[in-house]
Amino acid sequence: MSEEELGTIIGELGSKILEKYEIETVHDLFDHLIKWKPSFKDLLLNAKTEEDVETIFKEATGILNVHAGDGFVKINSALVSAITSAGFNHAQGTITIDGSVITAPRLVTGGGDGATGTTKISGTKMKSRGTEIDVGENASIEIYGNASIEQN
Repeated sequence: MSEEELGTIIGELGSKILEKYEIETVHDLFDHLIKWKPSFKDLLLNAKTEEDVETIFKEATGILNVHAGDGFVKINSALVSAITSAGFNHAQGTITIDGSVITAPRLVTGGGDGATGTTKISGTKMKSRGTEIDVGENASIEIYGNASIEQN
């Protein structure tokens, strides 16, 4: 989604709820939602009332979005689960996942458009509705730039 489209959506929502978040974080969340469920874009563009905004957030329930920005996110020996989907976007930063179990019906790991960062995964199981990646203790996955792994 372009920055202009996102600005239009946020403006049309007229919601103070989103103002406290960085535009990049909101953009990444909406991009993730639209990729997961393309009809979500229509919900966003046509939202006019508080009830419409509530519907949008109900649709987004159970979505985990981890965004490193230009910083660092480290997930170590964790159990991470989302009921709808989980996304890990390193953007210009770094995400490391070690010794963890991550489950969601849909998983997206890596970088989005324009990303220059890195995601490093070791000793971790990543399970979606139809796939499982088991990165053993002596194995690793490294994802650079705008490359990503999508599990459905």
